[in-house]
Order: sequence, then structure tokens, then C-alpha cells
Amino acid sequence: MKYHYELIRSDRKTISLQITPEGALRVRCPMRTPVQQIEAFVASKEAWIEKHLQKRNQPMEQPFTQQQIEKLADMALMIIPERVRY
Repeated sequence: MKYHYELIRSDRKTISLQITPEGALRVRCPMRTPVQQIEAFVASKEAWIEKHLQKRNQPMEQPFTQQQIEKLADMALMIIPERVRY
């Protein structure tokens, strides 16, 4: 198996994958799911796993420039007090 994963068996009907905030792979499955079926599922989702692990490792882009942030803050200072006034 290419990936190490934490396996959580529970009272559910489907198998699911999760990438934790720490970058670990978590697999949730029904109680009686055979290991071979779980491993086949994980193998079939290899592209999804790779995509999400790479996405997690990329630095996040700042969606706004500093100038845009300052402009939005100024707008908020004008609009919010008026809306929360009693």
C-alpha cells in the first residue's frame, strides 16, 4: 500500500477519505468492510489523495493586496457603525 492511513470503522454505509490538518490520511468505513476492499478504494482514489496533499503543501495566496485590505477596512469603519447604531 502506497499510503499509510488511519482507519475508523463505524456504523456507516460508505467509505470516505479525509486529509487531516496535519496531512494524514484518514479512511472511514462500515464495520465489516474487508481490508482488501478498503485498500482497493484507497488505491482508486490515488489521484484525489495526491491532489489534496499537494494543495495542502502549497503556500496560501493572499487573496487581497495590502491596499485592497486598507480600502475594505476604511469602508467597514464607515458602514458598520451606522448599521449597529441603536
